[in-house]
Amino acid sequence: ATLVSVTTGGRPVTTEVSGRGLAELTAEVDEIRALPQAGGVTAAVYTRVLKAAPCFGAAPLRVSPDDTDRRLLALLESDGRLSFAEMAGRVELSAGAVRSRVMRLLEAGAVRVTALLDPAADALAAHGGFAARLEDDSGDAAAEIAAREEVGFLARCLGPADLVGTVAASSASGLHEVFERMRSRPGVHLAETWLSLSHVKERHDA
Repeated sequence: ATLVSVTTGGRPVTTEVSGRGLAELTAEVDEIRALPQAGGVTAAVYTRVLKAAPCFGAAPLRVSPDDTDRRLLALLESDGRLSFAEMAGRVELSAGAVRSRVMRLLEAGAVRVTALLDPAADALAAHGGFAARLEDDSGDAAAEIAAREEVGFLARCLGPADLVGTVAASSASGLHEVFERMRSRPGVHLAETWLSLSHVKERHDA
């Protein structure tokens, strides 16, 4: 799970999961459906990310990470300030070997050093999301929504929605105004909107 949020609206929790291929993704969604607390799960599959954080949707990797590489990636994800020596002790390699592996992953695009602005620090205290249906497949409406400054993430989907996105504003009323502007756009039907009450987990990796 790359994102888990407590939300208002039609469901109390929204989540984003990733997998290596459709079969793995399906298995992960099935695991969520099997949870005793999950009264019902609606899933949409991203076919193309139209807008996201800079480190999302990288170009195809020029390296195939092995199990040790994945352990190093997990360590960097949990704490990007770890030194090579600290990571070396956890994966049973020398600091030099860890440095070589991390530099290879950086050069291949598997790791990016990126500064991400916390929306709360930019006075964008209210966060929400939406699912939308499009009346045509020209792409104009999707491109217009992606260009909006308030939209932080947007993906084309298969499933009950053609688009799924997230927005940020200074207040809940600001979010409402953003959603109303989307609703006024011909060819766009907002099937669902929600307000994020808290982020339980959030990762910015592809």
